[in-house]
Amino acid sequence: MSILTIAHTKGGVGKTTSAVLLCAAAHTRGIDVTLIDSDAQGTATAWAQAAEEAGEAFPWPIVTAATPAHLARTLGDHDGLVIVDTPPGGYEVIETAIEAG
Repeated sequence: MSILTIAHTKGGVGKTTSAVLLCAAAHTRGIDVTLIDSDAQGTATAWAQAAEEAGEAFPWPIVTAATPAHLARTLGDHDGLVIVDTPPGGYEVIETAIEAG
């Protein structure tokens, strides 16, 4: 498993957009990819739900893991490429994702 963590301590800098676009690029190239939404705001999860309701479901799984402990458990459950979208200022979640990678 390879882990790519998208992290920044500030909100609104494009972390979720980058994570979703990187998943799309990986999937297009045939790479098995999973997106972990570790931001309590849940933007990536909301986008995936909206896409599914519109009949355009994301072709990769999105898993929610908003606490460091849940993130650590979730990371061990996936093969292939795992992209982690982290929350702003969520230092513990960011550290957990980086240490796992």
